[in-house]
Amino acid sequence: MHRSVEVTLEVRAAAVALLLPPGGAIGGRAGAWLHGVDLLPGGVSAGGSGTAMPIEVVIPPDAAMRSRAGITVRHAEPYPEEITRVRGVPVLTPLRIAFDLARAEPDLTEAVVIVDALARTRIRRHFTPAALAALAARHPGRRGVRRLPEIVALSDPLAESPMETRLRLLLVRSGLPQPVSQFEICEETGLLLARVDLAYPTAKLAIEYDGDNHDKRWMKDVLRQNEIFREGWQLRRYTKQAMYGAPELIVQEIARILRRAAAHRS
Repeated sequence: MHRSVEVTLEVRAAAVALLLPPGGAIGGRAGAWLHGVDLLPGGVSAGGSGTAMPIEVVIPPDAAMRSRAGITVRHAEPYPEEITRVRGVPVLTPLRIAFDLARAEPDLTEAVVIVDALARTRIRRHFTPAALAALAARHPGRRGVRRLPEIVALSDPLAESPMETRLRLLLVRSGLPQPVSQFEICEETGLLLARVDLAYPTAKLAIEYDGDNHDKRWMKDVLRQNEIFREGWQLRRYTKQAMYGAPELIVQEIARILRRAAAHRS
């Protein structure tokens, strides 16, 4: 490599691919990144600066390749259809990466985050949760495979961000009803006013996660919020600080609104 070239994750993946034996492919979180899905752990960089994440490769059981600095080798037999190419580099499909990462993730919520993120990107839908359950049936006996039905049951390919998934699971795993993801609020004429992260349509309650770029679109959000209020909806917005600092208060507030809406309807 010329010294002027930045050694990004993509460059490192292309270098690792030169060492792969036949039937091998890049998987794990590096493979997810190559598919356009950011599942890199905190503090890990995909660029030339910051902590570099070891690239995981999956090779056939009888292949000769050992782990070394920057490369983690895992022996498992991927089916040919579980390998694709991204910019010429052999990479496990999003479905197979979800299968591997989700069953290895000890935290149930984070396992669902993985599946949601890989099932659908902003570009296209990669797979349905049902396809993940079918893949599990092809690999019986693998470690963690018994957890997959519960993970699949909680997943939602309509989720558009990890924090949106975490907010949804906070509500559901606390005993509240399943909200509708990416719900469209329309006028009586059918004109679309807003698409919200989560909603309880019967209670006319919209719920949104406000990310780090919220301040940059503050005016647009205010106008959109007023349109939602005009149609008789309530809106609750939560930040990362609320999610991690006082999740029980979020659950209590949503539960209280749902109870009041139910009492009003009766």
